[in-house]
Amino acid sequence: MPVRAAAGAALVLARFHPRWSILNKTLAPFGHLKFWATLRIGGNFAATGGEIMQRSSKLGAAMLALALIGWPGLAAAAESASKKTHTFILPAGATSPAVNVPAENVPVLMMADQMTGGNIGEGQATILRSTTDAELDWVATDFFLGVTRSYNSSPGTHIFWTDYFGCVDVQVANATSVWVHNGCGFQQTVYLTFIW
Repeated sequence: MPVRAAAGAALVLARFHPRWSILNKTLAPFGHLKFWATLRIGGNFAATGGEIMQRSSKLGAAMLALALIGWPGLAAAAESASKKTHTFILPAGATSPAVNVPAENVPVLMMADQMTGGNIGEGQATILRSTTDAELDWVATDFFLGVTRSYNSSPGTHIFWTDYFGCVDVQVANATSVWVHNGCGFQQTVYLTFIW
């Protein structure tokens, strides 16, 4: 572990536990700043010069781990995301059934790719199912067009392309859902994924 990380961990831990003491010594030879930190918890746990030695304190080790890798609330927030994938095999000119944007009034990541050989592509959007305005609002990027943004509730409104040639797109179905339309002259396979 770098010396700076040990010093930073010691500072974080000192704020949350009254038994932690910190000795910081700053040396600046040749204009370079060097940190030396000693961290002690009741004489049972020490970190000096970036090396950590645990003698007996499980509490101290747990607190140091939290300081170095993050608080449990952050990990729990990252693990609470939901994911839903829909697969559509669409003949030429077909439109998939409408799929609800899964959450109201929070941003949802919507991704899609088209996997038919010779026309492979992908696109994505951050989409908001707004109950305030009764419409979908999005910022999207795709392989064919680049970045687009808009808001609408009218069926058939383009959101983003899912393919190389720009003939398979995700469209607005209504104020709460989307569908995939195949405007190509041959069958296309599309995977549409929501993460929220």
